[in-house]
Amino acid sequence: MYPSYSKNLGVNFLRSWEFEFKFKRVPKKWSFKELHELYLRTKERSDRRRKEFTDFIDMIIKEVEPNEKGEHNVYLERENGTYMYSIRKDESFGWSYSTNYVTFSKDVVMAREEKIDFVLTNQRQFELGEKLRKLDRMKSSFDRHVFGIIEEAMDEELRKKYKKVKNYEVPKVLKVNIGGTIYYAALDRESRNSGYDWKKFEILGKEEGDIIEL
Repeated sequence: MYPSYSKNLGVNFLRSWEFEFKFKRVPKKWSFKELHELYLRTKERSDRRRKEFTDFIDMIIKEVEPNEKGEHNVYLERENGTYMYSIRKDESFGWSYSTNYVTFSKDVVMAREEKIDFVLTNQRQFELGEKLRKLDRMKSSFDRHVFGIIEEAMDEELRKKYKKVKNYEVPKVLKVNIGGTIYYAALDRESRNSGYDWKKFEILGKEEGDIIEL
């Protein structure tokens, strides 16, 4: 689990009045440097867990023979039934997966026999399915949540800075320093094309050292 600030970070940083009303105290004031450091830590953790998940998918594809549809199936048991991960490999797009409910006979006795035979026949696939579900549940997008808060806070600061500037006079690309890292930012397309001076800034990406020679 992430620390307790994971649930209230956006409220703390962007809507402090809501935090004060709810908890009757002043929230922690997050600087851009602190937010960016938190983002880097959570991204490292999220990337590691996503890699563990994708590596395990690759292992399943190698170990489990595909069916006639080209699907590599593994299974897991839950209180309300048996489920299946269907993994399909694509040479152009990598792989994709879906979850489906495994159905047995509507007759209770026959369904029990079918299920026992199914479990015994696919023991390894059940082991793989349970492990895959565990890795799937461990994946996190909290780093994207933190980055979204950074982008909202940056937008707030840039709107203050360019409050009296016409949208068409705002530079098409801005360089912003967030926690010691340079990012490119710009007005979003809706703001740029609007006939009004309502503004919304977005992060385009991190400055990279490579220059493309044309």
